[in-house]
Amino acid sequence: MKLEDWLKSYITAAFARVTLEDGVDIHTAKVRDSYGFDQDESQRAVSCQRGDWRFVDPQLLRDRAWVLTFLDTKGLRFYLPVIMIDIIDDERKSDLSETLFYKFSVTHHGRFMDQRYDDVFNRSQRAAIIRFLKYLCYNRNWQLTGPAGKLLSRLTQR
Repeated sequence: MKLEDWLKSYITAAFARVTLEDGVDIHTAKVRDSYGFDQDESQRAVSCQRGDWRFVDPQLLRDRAWVLTFLDTKGLRFYLPVIMIDIIDDERKSDLSETLFYKFSVTHHGRFMDQRYDDVFNRSQRAAIIRFLKYLCYNRNWQLTGPAGKLLSRLTQR
């Protein structure tokens, strides 16, 4: 089994039971970005996938990469495995990685988007995130700086 396939299956298993619940979906995030003036996205939000992230088309997120900053923790947790797997498949398809790493930071007090990081992601999800970040560093030669680099160093110091 190739490393990429193993990592994607690890991510899939770690996030298997994650649903969007009452979190902010990608369409609502785009509506928020447009100050509420995007009726097409409002209509899409009504019937968007909320139960199983594996049915979310990565292109949907690629086309809306800049609105990741409008997701809440439940929305980010729901879409994160889709984004990580998409980056593993081909990180050059969109701006998803840049926007993700801008958003993805943990304070020195262990806070993530005003919640405890450990309350947002369970142990296996945190392990999947660490493995994903290490994969990018050591197998794709990414120089993780800024929030993503700080996140990786904080998580691996635990």
